[in-house]
Amino acid sequence: MTERKNFLGQISRLSIDRYRIVYLFMAVMIVLGLYFYLILPRESKPEVVFPKIKVNVNYAGASPEDVESLITNKLEAALSQVEDVEFLTSSSMAGRSEIQLDFFPEADIEEKINEVNQAVLSVNDLPEEADPPSVKVSTTANRAFMVISLSGDMSPADLKDAADSISEKLISVKGINDIKVSGLQSSEISIVVDPARLAEFNLTVDTLVQTLRLRHKDTPAGDAVLDGTHYFVRVLASYSRIDEISRTLIPLSGGGTVFLKDVAQVNQTYVPRTDYSRRAVKLGTEEASMMSAVTLSLYRDGGTDIIGPSDSVKAFLNDREANGLPDELDVLIIQDDALSVKEDLAEVLGNAGSGLIIVVLVLFLFLGLKEAIITSLIIPFSLFLSFIALNQSGMTFNTMTLLAMIIALGLLVDNAIVVVESIAEFRLKGLSRKQAAIAGTSEVAPSILAATLTTMAAFFPLAYMEGRIGLIISVIPLTIVFIIGASLIVALTVTPMLGSRLLSKKTGKKEPRPFSLVREVIEAVIVIILFMFSFFVDGRPGVLSFVMASVMTLIFVIRIYSRSKKLDVFARAAETYRKILIRLLSRKRNRVLLPLIMFLLLGAVLSTIPLGLLRIELFPVMDESSLYVTLSTPQYSTLDDTDAVTRQIESKLLSLDGVDAIYSEVGVDSMREAEIVLNLKGPGERTWTTKEMIPQLLKDIASIPGVKATIGTSAGGKTANSPVQIKLIGRDMDSLDEASVKVSNALKEVEGIANAYSDLEPGFPEVQILLKPLAAADLGIDATTLGNAVKTAVSGQVSGTLITSETDLPIKFSTREDKIDSMEDLDKILLTLKDGTRLPLTHIASIVETNGLGTIRHSGGDRTVTVFAQMLPDANIREIVDQFDVKISSVDLGAGIHYEWAGDAADLDASFSEMTVNLVLALLVVFLILAVQFNSLSQPLVILLSVPMAVIGVFAGLLATGNNFGLYAFMGVIALVGIAVNDAIVLVDTINRNRGDGMPLTEAINDAGKSRFGPVLATTITTIGGILPLAFRDENYAQLSLSLIFGLMTSTVLTLIVLPIFYYHAETIKTSFKKRFPVFVDEEENNE
Repeated sequence: MTERKNFLGQISRLSIDRYRIVYLFMAVMIVLGLYFYLILPRESKPEVVFPKIKVNVNYAGASPEDVESLITNKLEAALSQVEDVEFLTSSSMAGRSEIQLDFFPEADIEEKINEVNQAVLSVNDLPEEADPPSVKVSTTANRAFMVISLSGDMSPADLKDAADSISEKLISVKGINDIKVSGLQSSEISIVVDPARLAEFNLTVDTLVQTLRLRHKDTPAGDAVLDGTHYFVRVLASYSRIDEISRTLIPLSGGGTVFLKDVAQVNQTYVPRTDYSRRAVKLGTEEASMMSAVTLSLYRDGGTDIIGPSDSVKAFLNDREANGLPDELDVLIIQDDALSVKEDLAEVLGNAGSGLIIVVLVLFLFLGLKEAIITSLIIPFSLFLSFIALNQSGMTFNTMTLLAMIIALGLLVDNAIVVVESIAEFRLKGLSRKQAAIAGTSEVAPSILAATLTTMAAFFPLAYMEGRIGLIISVIPLTIVFIIGASLIVALTVTPMLGSRLLSKKTGKKEPRPFSLVREVIEAVIVIILFMFSFFVDGRPGVLSFVMASVMTLIFVIRIYSRSKKLDVFARAAETYRKILIRLLSRKRNRVLLPLIMFLLLGAVLSTIPLGLLRIELFPVMDESSLYVTLSTPQYSTLDDTDAVTRQIESKLLSLDGVDAIYSEVGVDSMREAEIVLNLKGPGERTWTTKEMIPQLLKDIASIPGVKATIGTSAGGKTANSPVQIKLIGRDMDSLDEASVKVSNALKEVEGIANAYSDLEPGFPEVQILLKPLAAADLGIDATTLGNAVKTAVSGQVSGTLITSETDLPIKFSTREDKIDSMEDLDKILLTLKDGTRLPLTHIASIVETNGLGTIRHSGGDRTVTVFAQMLPDANIREIVDQFDVKISSVDLGAGIHYEWAGDAADLDASFSEMTVNLVLALLVVFLILAVQFNSLSQPLVILLSVPMAVIGVFAGLLATGNNFGLYAFMGVIALVGIAVNDAIVLVDTINRNRGDGMPLTEAINDAGKSRFGPVLATTITTIGGILPLAFRDENYAQLSLSLIFGLMTSTVLTLIVLPIFYYHAETIKTSFKKRFPVFVDEEENNE
């Protein structure tokens, strides 16, 4: 056999000849790889900048209808002109407008921020009372990475001062960009006006407010050169003390002045509570209770390392004296995502280490010690190159990138195995190790290039999936592409160079080393112990550890026996396989029956989905470390009502075992909403899983009248934790309300639904004060005067802020010391006329009590109502969708009303549709690569038949292990398009080379099967070995790893047995066709 000259072979030859440069290249890779590994930011899940921009506007006191007409509709009209928007949705609620733009994935988010800002600025007729619009990009870093609870035997003012002081210092920590404080009881300057004294001096509240605003201000007066010196000139007149406010002089209309304290009481008081924050202490004891606290939620910069800021915060809190923390202040970290990041990374790193050990041990068993060392060195160098690529592409080091590395562990040694095996074949022919390295690498370089490109081609489309799910999982295929690409570089440069330098100098057939029972037993013990260690769970050996140790013990018993008898087990196995091939190819019945059986098996496993044996899902339900309980109380509930319900639920949660901490916030977005967060102990430290507990907690909360609850494992309320979401679209709110009731009722009848409710809730009761134009005009009172008077009486009117050395205090006017807490109190509001006459409010206005709308939501300009539901533990989203569609088909939702699925159902359909497209695209790209590689159209089809062979294993394996077919399993199928074909590529390439050397078709197939038997098994077992620990130790990624494992098992077996038959049929059909149609014969073909 002569050396096959090609460009890739020349690169290998150059690496072998210039080995010192390769050594330098290896040293540089080590240094740069370690450097970039150390500086890669760490996080649990990859931070993904979702293509979403939110525009929010606060409009205090406005009803949802006013917010919709005066703000939302105007901004929507302007924002609808922004391009690349997939969805434009909005929510108009009391006092606030929220608009969200969902962009297509390919949109340049930085460019879109500018376009959105320009569109918002173009709307210049928003109400003056509304706050300026805020524009914010949505990223995963918008979730707090750390939550700190502050409490102690301190006054509210002292606790607030401590919280403010800590916030001011922590905001300077590198990586922290925002701190939100909740649970504070803030202070203000309260100015309570005496209406009688106002009337006595013929004053109005407006006069007092305007006087304070004119008095309480500093004015820049420019700059000037005085006596040769350049000065800035300022007029300073703002208040610095409370007594200065009370001594403000108020001008009287008839001349003279009075002090403010003569007509009003000026005091520092507490602002009425708008929220409550509590935390649980002494969990698991009889003294367990919730105590009031102030909560600091820390947010980090996008793309930064989460562990560094966390460590800095904890160092700050531990050094109490240096940082001025009061002795009576009790500080507790109740959430620290850095801990879970460390645990997740440690878990996946453990899986990676176990996989690496298994891969190296398998290489040792198949190739021998030196060959295993040379082959396994491709792993660290490929990873070093990938760390450089990860850093340069702006990615982080997280569980997803680690998962990709585990999957790639077995794959990246495939190229090196093929190269080392090829070098070994040429050494058997008498070539020196250098000549064998050059010839062997050149021989297989085209085939490993094709195998690498096909693997990359299968993963590459996954990196550009659209939608929310695609943006999250794209890290996995991108990382694998980086690593596999790096492995090709190393396999063509480092591996042949090391082979030419480190392999034995002896040529010809390798003589087996003298048998030594002691050495064999020592090797066996070391390998068995390492195998056991690779399958440890939580640092302890489990059942799987002993099973794998038993398997390895059996292998070594066979190995020791065969070596003692000087038997070559692998050679005998390969020869036995060759004889089986001869028998299969020599009988027509076998050549027909085996492919038929394969297709029947394929049809059988595919039918498990329509038959309901294998269920479809988006992601498997996991046992997570946190539970989020989101509460909504009935329509007329006050903050105290919601707080009472929250306390009732807290008392139930305190009795649960396995809970590390509980903290709650009441008044999260409104006084009717609350959230309780449970931080859980590890799965081994509690007797229940989150999957089991959620339905029980929902049942307990359902016993509380009027309370709606959503419980899940994700922060984000009902939207994040309700997999079942149905969006109703229309124009009329009454019709949407009726339709939502019908949909909720139909959904409750579906098997597997735990609860169902809509987001359409009655708004707050409204008191509408309607001006009587004629009466007001006669008395000289306009709408502004009336509005200010009512606002001052009801909620107070802010006239400025008192800035002291310690804090900033709002200055607020009111006309009563007591709260207005009845309709009669409204009637008693007095208006002061210009002549000093005081009249009740009802003289110029009528008071009407009514119900306003709740939040008004838009989608694409239409009003929408969404029905949410949670599923029971064993329910399946696909089955729920099918059942509901049947039930709702006979229900009349009303004119102009239609529905569409959202949530998991929409994500499932969108993701699986895109996965199907990616599967077809991967098959097409792989076919094109193979067509170019083999200069054939039939042989790529033969090779691609290894994909349905793998699918048989995927479906059968998931069914056998009790798993569903989810997005990760589908990803495994697409990955197998590139992985499963690798063995087939090498096998077909060897057959073609044999035929090129003049072998008849059947002999060429048989000989190729025998020669590739060992490498095929080695590459498959190393790939499976790298993934195996992940499959049984991490339930999060079991579907993906099991799909790859079972898919590779069946594809390897069927590739060795059935694929040669398909090759035989393809070549005989092609030969027969060319005999009948000579015009298609290519005289330069070597295969004829």
